Amino acid sequence: STHIVGTSGGSKGDMVESIELSSQGKINPSFMITHVGGLQAAPHTILNQLDIPGGKKLIYPHIDLPLTAIDDFLS
Repeated sequence: STHIVGTSGGSKGDMVESIELSSQGKINPSFMITHVGGLQAAPHTILNQLDIPGGKKLIYPHIDLPLTAIDDFLS
């Protein structure tokens, strides 16, 4: 099953359309995510979001990981 939580200020219709386009393979929203981190990284990320470059920051509550740029995993 898929669990989707969050909003960027769009309407419910925007969310439905984006899920449909994603499921049809017409868009790939993963390119918008530039950083990942665990729950302990959330406060710093929220308080410093304007100073952290990139796009969306994805927080996983079940892992222990400092906020890390996706590009750092590739190097």
